[in-house]
Amino acid sequence: MESENSVDFANLVIDTTPLAIIVVDRNGLIIRVNHNGLVLFGYQQEELLGEQMESLIAASQRYRYKFLRDNYINYEISYEKRMLKAVRKDGSEFPVELFLGSMVVKGELLVVLAMNDMSERKRMDERLQLSQKMEAVGSLAAGIAHEINTPLQYVGDNLKFLKDSFAQLHTLIYFYREIIKPQMLADEALKEKVTALEEEGDLAFLLTDIPLALAQSMDGIGKATTIVQALKTFAHPDEQAFTPIDINQLLENSIAISKNAWKHIAEIKLELAADLPKLLCLSEINQVFLNLIINAAQAIEERTDFQRAEKGVIKISTKRCGDLLEIIFTDNGVGIPASLINKVFDQFFTTKAVGKGTGQGLSISYNIVVRKLGGTIHIESEEGFGSSFIIQLPIRHGES
Repeated sequence: MESENSVDFANLVIDTTPLAIIVVDRNGLIIRVNHNGLVLFGYQQEELLGEQMESLIAASQRYRYKFLRDNYINYEISYEKRMLKAVRKDGSEFPVELFLGSMVVKGELLVVLAMNDMSERKRMDERLQLSQKMEAVGSLAAGIAHEINTPLQYVGDNLKFLKDSFAQLHTLIYFYREIIKPQMLADEALKEKVTALEEEGDLAFLLTDIPLALAQSMDGIGKATTIVQALKTFAHPDEQAFTPIDINQLLENSIAISKNAWKHIAEIKLELAADLPKLLCLSEINQVFLNLIINAAQAIEERTDFQRAEKGVIKISTKRCGDLLEIIFTDNGVGIPASLINKVFDQFFTTKAVGKGTGQGLSISYNIVVRKLGGTIHIESEEGFGSSFIIQLPIRHGES
């Protein structure tokens, strides 16, 4: 423990350290808080002096703080560090790394609490875990998509064979019925048997509905194949390689993958220029498209003035503007207040309710478009009427 002669030095350390320092007496009453401590907790010095240190610890963890403090005072049991949850003046809780120390002033033992705000570290850890999870899911999805694609091809090829074969049978059956009509048969017993078999088998229904069922099955397999191909593209492991990309096709892939997020909320309208060159780009642009589609769907879902059966509209357009390729995502959702537009690309910033958004989607999108691809992304929005996200990417290397 420190002697009284080192008080001046201790005060200097307390005032200059980047950590939050709080000094308490044996009873846990606060007698000193440094500047960083006041900033961290949101108090003025006079508001904390004489207050119990426990008031700055989350209620669920005060017993842990008391255990550490009492052991340190009574038994000189020191701990390198402990993780606790602290609480600010506004009531918000946040993680801190706590160190215990002490000094003796005028014969009185004082406990020095040094705290390091771990909020940013926790967010980085969560983001790393999310990134690792997404990487694992992406690899798994790519494998699953590859495995599903083969049986889909079998089913699709067989359905096409059945459709084409039945079309030939359909023609042949109608030809036979034209030349051998039941009513033209002389043998009454044979006529009755043919008529009964046609009625029992509901021949007219089968001739009409089998081609329809085959066509619908072909359409379903086609959609499933499209989604699987889109998933394979989206989960492509070689994210860091610049490759020629058909932006229009990539948008359609992203729409297919995200359909569950928007199909009950909005309709998607496409205005895709047909003459776009392929773009040397990173496959990560998939993530940008997916984020913006989901963001638009959530903005529409937040509107309360829609009738229950009325869907919103997400419009996606592409065009060439000189040496730039422009992609615009427009929705008729709740829009963004003018005061917040400059913040939407900030990491962890979100206007959505807790559990609805992480505040990372637009930040990640900005990083990909601006820092990795050398493009621009900006917003035009009117609160209550919707938003447009305009992306412009250089195509000087992407001519095909």
